[in-house]
Amino acid sequence: MKMKWVLPLLFALHTNAGPVRNLVSGGGWKIVKGKGKCSITIEHGVENPCAVSPHYPGRTPAETSCEIDLGKKTNWVSLHGRSEQWFDYLTISGKRYSGIMSGGVKTTGNIKWTSDFWMETSTGWKICKSKKPALRILESAKAKHMRLLKAAKERALRRAKAMRLRRARILAARKKKWAAARKAARIRAAKKAAAKRAAAKRAAAKRAA
Repeated sequence: MKMKWVLPLLFALHTNAGPVRNLVSGGGWKIVKGKGKCSITIEHGVENPCAVSPHYPGRTPAETSCEIDLGKKTNWVSLHGRSEQWFDYLTISGKRYSGIMSGGVKTTGNIKWTSDFWMETSTGWKICKSKKPALRILESAKAKHMRLLKAAKERALRRAKAMRLRRARILAARKKKWAAARKAARIRAAKKAAAKRAAAKRAAAKRAA
């Protein structure tokens, strides 16, 4: 009895939500050329649209091309996937990207995809709206030299300190050994002197008798 209302409810929810993949437009992005050769997906939300190659993450068909309008609210995109090096490429801001695709790229204008006649054997590509990457402060050559010089001096100081401690331990061990040897020598000398005195007393006693 429950299935009579569960299935219609699920169908209604799916219908109201609408599709999120294989779109011509969504999230402010739009396929303007080559519809069906690439598509828009909003599976990460309408604020984070992506464009994907056909069958992504499967192989990309041969001889395909499309053009994607990113609208006015997208300034950076992140690249994912792989294409045939040099021959199948994305054109972003006038620069071609092929092979392993990763990282963030600043965009100006539309993005274009082109593949040659050879059947692609890679995983296809995916580009998504992203934010500007965090700024990395590059170290100057002088600053790097000073940092390495400081590190070398610190290592030298640590080695010198370790050497001093090692020498101190060796000297302390030697002093302890020398003190023990002197003490043993004094004990042997005292025993020898006592033995001589005892022998002298016995000799004197014999002469007196």
